[in-house]
Amino acid sequence: MHHPQIEAALRPTGLLLRSGRAISAALTCTLLAAGAHLSAGGRASVAALGAVLVGTWLIAVVLAGRRFTTSQLIGLLIIGQVVVHLVSAPTGGSTTDSTMLVAHVTGTAVSAWMLRHGEDALWTLADRIGLHPLAITRVVPVAPRNVAPVPVVSSRPLRRIMLAHAIEGRGPPVGFA
Repeated sequence: MHHPQIEAALRPTGLLLRSGRAISAALTCTLLAAGAHLSAGGRASVAALGAVLVGTWLIAVVLAGRRFTTSQLIGLLIIGQVVVHLVSAPTGGSTTDSTMLVAHVTGTAVSAWMLRHGEDALWTLADRIGLHPLAITRVVPVAPRNVAPVPVVSSRPLRRIMLAHAIEGRGPPVGFA
């Protein structure tokens, strides 16, 4: 049975998977940012992490209208890392030493790797089961089928027509040939 509404919802850009992809990205950003921050000796309140989760989810929903690019994922992750660090600073115990920097960079790298592979797997699965984001459900002919081809008549020989776009003098600069 063919259900276009269900198929549209199950595409990676459909409402159901788009929301799931966005929350996965937001959770990954927030949890690994918080984990990296806490492992380096920082502190983070639940309210601050909730705000980061909602903020990254809102950004991710907008970006999830298409396949996430690696640069979008890294940008989202960096935003998550910076915001977790900034909202945690007022709670005390937040440091900006090399340990914290390494923890944030590691968290970003691990998150980017996880999200990139998750996106690739989801889109590959969607391609294999036929849930393409821009699936064409029917083809509409552009011209009626009973139109006879119109012969093209030219006074120029075929060779001149085919080479009409050629530019004389093309080639490597003099002295390099």
